[in-house]
Amino acid sequence: MLAITDSQTMQSVSLDRALEYAVIQNWDELMPDRTAGLIHIEYQTGSDGVIEFLKVWSSIARGTWKLVCEMWMRPLWSHVTGLRFENSYRSESLSKNLELIMGQEQTFSRVSEQAGLIQIHPPTEEERREADQWIDLAFGRRDSAKPHVTA
Repeated sequence: MLAITDSQTMQSVSLDRALEYAVIQNWDELMPDRTAGLIHIEYQTGSDGVIEFLKVWSSIARGTWKLVCEMWMRPLWSHVTGLRFENSYRSESLSKNLELIMGQEQTFSRVSEQAGLIQIHPPTEEERREADQWIDLAFGRRDSAKPHVTA
């Protein structure tokens, strides 16, 4: 597993923000219209403050949600650990980013027994650049190609 190469960069944002950056960087792969829709990230932490699972949901029509992917960190009788995409969604870059963030989860502050929900609107170009910059610095991808296409 790759490690976070810049721990100061990693510590400068919250876990919620890191997850938001991972989605923003891959918005074009997840949403058919880059200027519309919503994405929710839902997660639950256990009593030790470690995330037990996270789910990414997309909505292109008000009140209709589709599961993009889910990642279970602990095995349960009904789930195995790991990341699984649903509903024809696929994103190698999002998969890699989520796995890296969750693999370095101890870097972020922990809150026990918390249900988290992050709502993400279509990102602006500035938000896209900020997400790209943070992920590049945190994961040492200074020379990597960006996964989204700007208009």
